[in-house]
Amino acid sequence: MPMLHGNRLMTQKLPVVMEPRISVDLLQKIGRPVFVCVDLDALIHNMTILADLCANKDAVRVAVVKGNAYGHGAVPVARHFMATGAADRLAVATVDEAIHLRRAGIDAIIHVLGNIQPWEMQRCVSYRLIPTVASEQSIIGISKCLEKIRTSDQKIDDYHCFANGVNADPLRSVAHRRH
Repeated sequence: MPMLHGNRLMTQKLPVVMEPRISVDLLQKIGRPVFVCVDLDALIHNMTILADLCANKDAVRVAVVKGNAYGHGAVPVARHFMATGAADRLAVATVDEAIHLRRAGIDAIIHVLGNIQPWEMQRCVSYRLIPTVASEQSIIGISKCLEKIRTSDQKIDDYHCFANGVNADPLRSVAHRRH
């Protein structure tokens, strides 16, 4: 479990030692743990450099926190990116990773970069996730979920998918293919 110390995120790999300062004697007793200290402000600095280098100054900044933020703790890293305003939205690899962030109280826009199966579309809609769709079956799956919402009393805002690098309205995409 990652621990936040100021703006430094401390994570350990097995064996887990939850001490911010570890003595040499303790390290010798437990073997060869890996201890990682992530400077959260350095992540923000890196994002700022990338944004400054981008020709389009209005480009959306996406913090990719897939794989538990590459092993450093998706929730604290995502929170820091969003709290500092360094990122406009987040991205993860799977629906489960996105749901983990939602359940931790993160309300930012979240893109799911991995290919979403049709049966996962309802979870994407329920948790307000932006899925990546790569097949007609996925587009049809999300369309069916959205049609159910549109015919119920539930409100739906503009819902978009990330389809092959282009934002698409799945209902229009399916309707367009039918005509």
